[in-house]
This record gives sequence, C-alpha cells and structure tokens, in this order.
Amino acid sequence: MESFPSNSTVRRSSLLLLRVIISVFLLIALVLISITSQTVGGAKFKFTQVYSFRYMLAVIVIGLVYSLIQTSLAIFSMVSGDDVFKGKIANIFNFYADKIISYLLATGAAAGLGASEDLHRIFDATLNLNLDDFFAKANTSASFLFIAFICSAIASIYSSYELPT
Repeated sequence: MESFPSNSTVRRSSLLLLRVIISVFLLIALVLISITSQTVGGAKFKFTQVYSFRYMLAVIVIGLVYSLIQTSLAIFSMVSGDDVFKGKIANIFNFYADKIISYLLATGAAAGLGASEDLHRIFDATLNLNLDDFFAKANTSASFLFIAFICSAIASIYSSYELPT
C-alpha cells in the first residue's frame, strides 16, 4: 500500500520552495540595482542619486534577510521534524510578518518601476540624455522585486493555513 505525504508536509515543502524562490529573486534584484550606474558626457549617474531606488534597495535587503531567516528555519524544521517556534503566537507572527514583508516588496517594486519610467521619460525628452542602460537595469531589478512580491503573497496564503481557528 502506498503512503502519501500529509497535507501539512506538502504545504511546508511548498512554502520552503517559495521562500527559496523569493530569496533567489531578491538576490538577483539586489545585484542588479547595485550595479545600476552609467556615465554620460563625463557625468556619472548612480542608483543612489534616486531616492526611490534607495528605498527599493532597503526593501530588497529587508526582504532578503527575512526570507533567508525563514528559509533556514523551514529547512531546520523539515530536517529535524520539529518546529523551532511552536504554538499559536508563532503562527500568528509568521502570518503577519509574511503580510508585512509582501507589502514592503510591493511598495519597493512600485516605487522603482514608477521612478524609473518617469525619470527615463524626463531625461530623454528634456535633457536628451541616453540613459537606456541605467533605467533598463533599474526596471529589471524592480521586475524581479515584483516577482518576489507575488511569491511572497502566495507564501502568506500558505502561512494562513497554520493560523489557529
């Protein structure tokens, strides 16, 4: 007779996979925003000169740290078969922390995409500067951040299954 994994095991495995995917996307976004710079006519443009890109960087770092901590706790839990944090309070904390992080990721992606598109249009139209590579890197980073947000929102749905009823 075949034995199937329990719903809880499948849910925890799916959540672990999502957290790994989130970490990978955030790491890619971090690398991309960090290398976003371009020199045009002797003037160097860096991502740190745009407040929205700095906010995006801060959100990426916060999300990456949270994701790596949750991933390591999930791996420990799967390997040992025992939760590090048990009880209703831990489940409630995980649920709300996942919500907060996903909202942070969403606002970071929105800020990055919005600033990038607006500034790109302004620099092209008024100053006639060709900063296509600069804004392409920033847009790509924000896009990876947005994908991480979607995965984080799905992870928060999985963590809601652990809430006490």
